[in-house]
Order: sequence, then C-alpha cells, then structure tokens
Amino acid sequence: MRKRIINTYLMLLTLLFFFSACSLSNESVFLDEIKSDLNCFAYEDGLRWQIIKQEFGEPDFAPLPSGESLSKNTRVYEDKVVIFHTELNKIKVNGKTRYEEIISRVEICTQK
Repeated sequence: MRKRIINTYLMLLTLLFFFSACSLSNESVFLDEIKSDLNCFAYEDGLRWQIIKQEFGEPDFAPLPSGESLSKNTRVYEDKVVIFHTELNKIKVNGKTRYEEIISRVEICTQK
C-alpha cells in the first residue's frame, strides 16, 4: 500500500515537472528579435556567386564535383543561419481541400 502511494506521488511529480518544462520552452519570439543580431539577404534564383562570396567570404568547404558536370560546383558554409519563410498552399486531396506549407522566401544570415 505504501509503495503504491509513493509511486502515485512520483508519477504526479514527474508529470508536473514535464508540463512545467514544456511551458517554459514555448516562449514566443518574433522574427525581428531573431534578425536583430543577424546580417541577412534573401536568396533569389540566378543570384551571382560573387555576391555571396563578398558577403560571406571564402567558403569552409568546396568539395569536388560528383561527376555529373564539372561546371556544377558546391560551396559549404558551416556557421550560417538560414531562415525559411513559408506560406500555406491550398491543394485538393480526394476532393477535399487541404493546405500544405511551401517555401516562399529563403534568407541567409551571418552574425553581426
């Protein structure tokens, strides 16, 4: 009987701790607050590599092409922040209207 009471109290304390930890982590943050310490620019299709290189400097890695084409290269920066802006896109699935998130804008940022 005593073991059952102790287990019940432990279970209640565990649940209280779990829910209080969850409530602390759901703090609201605005995008302007996040971007206040960042220098960002928006990605546009066809953006020239020189603009990126001037903004971020030399890449951390420039791996060799994978054999598909020697004109297709990659550059890797490890310490950048990427912000994806999304919008809801209306689609029809089995005659029902559903919404899926699509990326409408991408921003690449560095620390100030």
